[in-house]
Amino acid sequence: PVLRLDRQDRCVVQMSALARGEHRAREDQDVPTAALIGATGAGKSSTGNSLFGCRGAAPAFAVEIGTMASVTTETNVLMRPWRGGACAEMVRIVDSPGLGDSEGRDAEHIAGLADALKGQVKYVHAFLIVFNSQEPRLNSSLKEMLKIFRDMFGDGFLRHVVIVFTRWEYDKRSRRKREKRGITCSQQAEMMNAELRRVLGHNSDCPCVFFDNSLNECTDEELDDLYDDEAQTMVREFENEMQKVFTFMQSVKPFLCKDVKAAMTEKEKLKHKVLQLIELVNEEALGREIISAEQGVLHSGWIRWRRRWVYGVLRRQTLRLFVDEKSSELTGPKEVDLTACVCSIGSEWERLRRFPSFTLYRPVNLQGTARSYFCHVFQVETEQERQKWVLLMQEATQLSHSYCRIEKFYESLRVAPTRAEYERATAIIDHETMVIPVEWVLQRVVSRGRVPSLHQAGKDLQRDRVVVDGIEFVNPSCDELAAHICARVLEGAGCPQDDRSEVKAAVIARDVLLSCSRTQGGGDTYDAVQLLFGSNEHDLVHCKPEAPTQPILVRLLCRSRERQDSDVLHSLCPDTGVPEFKRDASAMHLSTQVVKSMDLEREQHICTTTVDAKAWVPDSQMVQCMRCGERFNPFLRRHHCRACGHLVCYSCSRHFVPVGDTGASGDGAAAQDPHAHRERVCFQCYQRAVIKDLDARKQKGLQAVLNDEECSGAGTPCSSSNNLAEEGGPETREAPESECSSIAYQQTETDEVRPPEEEWPAVSIEMESRYTIMPVDFVEPEVWFTLDCKYVRVVRWSGIADEGRVFISVSSGAA
Repeated sequence: PVLRLDRQDRCVVQMSALARGEHRAREDQDVPTAALIGATGAGKSSTGNSLFGCRGAAPAFAVEIGTMASVTTETNVLMRPWRGGACAEMVRIVDSPGLGDSEGRDAEHIAGLADALKGQVKYVHAFLIVFNSQEPRLNSSLKEMLKIFRDMFGDGFLRHVVIVFTRWEYDKRSRRKREKRGITCSQQAEMMNAELRRVLGHNSDCPCVFFDNSLNECTDEELDDLYDDEAQTMVREFENEMQKVFTFMQSVKPFLCKDVKAAMTEKEKLKHKVLQLIELVNEEALGREIISAEQGVLHSGWIRWRRRWVYGVLRRQTLRLFVDEKSSELTGPKEVDLTACVCSIGSEWERLRRFPSFTLYRPVNLQGTARSYFCHVFQVETEQERQKWVLLMQEATQLSHSYCRIEKFYESLRVAPTRAEYERATAIIDHETMVIPVEWVLQRVVSRGRVPSLHQAGKDLQRDRVVVDGIEFVNPSCDELAAHICARVLEGAGCPQDDRSEVKAAVIARDVLLSCSRTQGGGDTYDAVQLLFGSNEHDLVHCKPEAPTQPILVRLLCRSRERQDSDVLHSLCPDTGVPEFKRDASAMHLSTQVVKSMDLEREQHICTTTVDAKAWVPDSQMVQCMRCGERFNPFLRRHHCRACGHLVCYSCSRHFVPVGDTGASGDGAAAQDPHAHRERVCFQCYQRAVIKDLDARKQKGLQAVLNDEECSGAGTPCSSSNNLAEEGGPETREAPESECSSIAYQQTETDEVRPPEEEWPAVSIEMESRYTIMPVDFVEPEVWFTLDCKYVRVVRWSGIADEGRVFISVSSGAA
């Protein structure tokens, strides 16, 4: 039979349903409910177990000690008796995943918490914000978390907040430690409430409780063994703190969660627009002033060459001559390689020249380190301009000790015909790390398609791992990684409130994404390895890359970290742009910033010391010049260098400098006297005197900058060690790594002018790789050498930028 209900019966049924729904809602409202929220690792799940009193039994919420990963991954809602009592009132606890998740799932966790509160819980009496008392300060992540909760729950939820400090130990020893540090419960509560009022903008204090959840995890016997007579007192204090929470939940009206919404984190907000910002941004309109290392010149200006004026641009080891200031067309000798060159004031027929002149020439060297002989005479308008050009030209021709060794190593490997010769050449750099600028590599290797697009960078990242300040991203998407980097950059910049801050952060994030691509960093590393180790004329070896095993490391740079990380220091400091060894102090002293800060005003005073005439090489012992190798004849006379006593020709001894007494220290006293006696010296002794003068100028200029910047306590720069040896080779002198790091750190703090944009943090990208060197015609794989490489690049908003550095360390055989 079909049951038919009339209108009155239907009304009765509807009224009954409404009554049951109202009763259920009243039941939900009457059950004391606490929601645990906080950062990952603060102790939320342990606090929930303490509220349920799961003592010595299986915990209600999973807790795992000794893991770095987040344990709670979804919102859990449980209802049990308060403190586990048989006749106790039922309470409901909501355990939420912590923000700052180890795998970057904050958006998912926030959405899951909002759904649970609206659909399953509906009413909450207390929001327990859990802090680790051992790290009670509000860092940027916790501030963002509280703002997210305020956006989720509204301002009304602040009246239902209880602040919970976990890991607050009750024993006497811990109390005495806190008292010595001036930490008390009332002080902690006052400081936290003041910070919360500042961050969230409310005007009331939240109650605070202090828990030691370890007491809930021990049985009575274990407590007695651990604390003896203190156990009962500690348990009683713990129960009192618990009762404060229960009393609070009973005393307030429940908070209705129907209006809770899943608030977006700052990273999620950036994630939706960061790629659009990257695509549309105009860096010049934002005032970005970034100078590539290739354009960082020592000096530039107009000079006269063969009766016409040209525009000269001086870099280390290179002089380029252009038609005019804005033209890219080279003219005259075009590009002059300054390797092994000598520069001096004046020239032959000086009196017949209209303007002050200086001479640049390259002598022919018997050892073959110099290239073809040439001599150029340049003129300038004023004496001051001539002195500046001469000093900086003399500085540009200098090479560090490590560069000479690497050049010798490169040439030896290139012509090595056998494995024995190859191994003998490689022994030059044994147990040392080479620092190879990518610019130096690109000048010698043609790499097409090396710079990736964002599309290519995204493809590379989706099959790679990236660690950003300790947080690992596995196969990340471009928008996800860019949003996180933007958030970290904004945090490092102090969260600026101007309209362009997010756009600037997006530009930095774009450069970081491109640098994280293996197409760029891996390609640059391969080019460096192939150039140095694989360019053998006899096709002797093969450079084989191994699959990368380490993730790409991205770090926001801060001063304290820079002091400790030598690799990043080498990439931070504007250097010479030529290869060097990591522990070479002479390369640091040739830094572009150090050169630009040296004293250029004082008149150049070059002085040397003489040797006794008895130590001169007899005329009868040499039939050729001891510098260039040219044979003496009636038209090519012999000359003795008064500084070293060698027999040289006229071309190799055209310099006359003031000399001191035999065995004098050569401190320049004779050079100050305009009437001092001048003697003929060879070009190598002249170069030694020039280097001594340049070192004094750089030392004086750098010290003045350090005094102006109040950085004299950071350390004392070490002197240059690139003085030429007896036969023209550099002397060996290396400083400890810590000393070099100190010098490099000073250079980052002694820039001439710091624009406001330098407040933006720099970001370093490090990419490790490994190569094996093996013979080309091998039957079975035989590894001769293993190369451990690291590509390091630093991305800035403004300042000097370059293509990065490749650090190469060599070890014998398979690692």
